[in-house]
Amino acid sequence: MNSRKKGALELSMNTIVIVVIGVTLLVLGLGFVTGIFGNLESLTQNVFVEAENSINQIATHNEKLSVPGEINVKQGKTASTKIWVVNEESQSKTFTIDINAATENNARVGIKILVPQKQATVETGGEIGFSVGIEVADNIPKGLYGYNVNVGPSNYAQSSFFVNVE
Repeated sequence: MNSRKKGALELSMNTIVIVVIGVTLLVLGLGFVTGIFGNLESLTQNVFVEAENSINQIATHNEKLSVPGEINVKQGKTASTKIWVVNEESQSKTFTIDINAATENNARVGIKILVPQKQATVETGGEIGFSVGIEVADNIPKGLYGYNVNVGPSNYAQSSFFVNVE
């Protein structure tokens, strides 16, 4: 009778060990799959941003100023885009770009807009793409933040865009 109880105890111990190992493998597997899909989402978004920038570079711009309507940036991350200016004047011209927060924008220093080259000379009919970097702090609330773009001299063109913090 003792040997039957001992066998039952060993069987239940084996069952517990197998269940613990199974749950551990399941948790590790789910973590791995979640990590893969998280990276896949990030890579997909980067590919679409790069594709949009590439299309903008080869596209013929038919307006004085071409600005993306919305730029998506995650909290604590950065993004970049280009703002295109076309010289429709009869002579070459030196353009300057100025980007300011809209009056209702309460981001303050939480979003930094960086334009390394703020001035460029463009021949008649030519175009220039001003590179714009956007740096978002990790503590800024999610939402839309508006920015105004002014190209000079003499208010040559104006537009605006949103930074969508995700």
